[in-house]
Amino acid sequence: MEEPYFSTTNTTDPTTRLAFEMRKAEYEFWVNQVPELDSDFELVTNSLYRTTGVNEGRIGHILMALHRLEELPKLQALQHRLYHLDLDRIIAINKSLNRLGNPTPKVVERIDEQLTAYLTPTRPNQTMRTQAQIKRKLNELINLADDTLAVTQGPTQPRYTMENWGDNTSAVTLSADPAVIASVDKCIRQTALELDCSLADAAVALLTGRTQAPEIILNAYKATDVPNSPAFIESVGWLDPARSNALPYTKIREMDPNQEVKGYVTPAAMAAYLEGFDGTCRYPGCNRPATVCQKDHRINHADGGPTTPSNLACLCQHHHNVKTDGRAFYVMDPHTRDIIWLFEDGTWTATEPSGPLAPKNKNWVQTFAQTMTAHRARAYEEAQELMRQQKTTPREEE
Repeated sequence: MEEPYFSTTNTTDPTTRLAFEMRKAEYEFWVNQVPELDSDFELVTNSLYRTTGVNEGRIGHILMALHRLEELPKLQALQHRLYHLDLDRIIAINKSLNRLGNPTPKVVERIDEQLTAYLTPTRPNQTMRTQAQIKRKLNELINLADDTLAVTQGPTQPRYTMENWGDNTSAVTLSADPAVIASVDKCIRQTALELDCSLADAAVALLTGRTQAPEIILNAYKATDVPNSPAFIESVGWLDPARSNALPYTKIREMDPNQEVKGYVTPAAMAAYLEGFDGTCRYPGCNRPATVCQKDHRINHADGGPTTPSNLACLCQHHHNVKTDGRAFYVMDPHTRDIIWLFEDGTWTATEPSGPLAPKNKNWVQTFAQTMTAHRARAYEEAQELMRQQKTTPREEE
């Protein structure tokens, strides 16, 4: 069986090989320029600017990103084996992780392990992760890494402000818990579709009472059989267990991968399953959210293709047209939903689903839940031990 690899490291393609050598040479050049931690950073970047001509700001981002990579030993080892990450992807990783400030070694270790698994190919000629996909994955990991803070603070309290900008313009700002804002956003977008107007006009119509708010459904994907599991909401990402458990669920539905209907139109429950599995448009490199994608019949409905998840994939309108025009075709594994894309020039590549129901993310949810349960158990035991010590330690007389 052929070993897994990303399409950007395909050694049999001469163009890919040249691009690989360029990426590797650039990476190794900048690795050799990373200064010691006590070096004058401004002098270093200015010197490199004079010798390379690269913008000082970009030099700074490169050096800081490569230093960050040293703190992620598993990912660094994978990079030194595959050289699949270009500088922009490494910079994107560093910028996302900056949100954590100075995390504990345990948090860094967990993120290193999960990110390395995410950036490891699982099948031959797999499409390389885009910057947007990497940042989205990191944001999910970071949001969940801050579990203790989320439990302490609880849901975000809504805040509303109004500001007069002058020039006959004013602005209102609403901040609230991510799930609440996601509901507000979906309400505005649904209203804009019904009234055939802009999002701003839809918001004004709702707030001034000129139209009635539509009934909306916000899908949250959560492992009901796993204690302390997080939940995933499109446009929000993963919610930590505290916020996940606090969501006002009105209906719980088990996702049925074998559902089939006679008509062409994909029913709402089936669409929710597809969106939760695929995550984004399934065309290689496309990041359009699955919630705004069309549900494509791999085998056309007119040719006898059934309306069932194993024959449906989320494609944005543009890439749906590419498939319909015959410029590309795909074959999908009905169980894993991994897709092999075949192009008219004879080339091919593989993509895998990225939604919360995808096998990788479902396995990760269980791993996270088990880790979180163990973490809380240890914290409880430590607190109990501290309490016992306080009770048994004699107090000094005043």
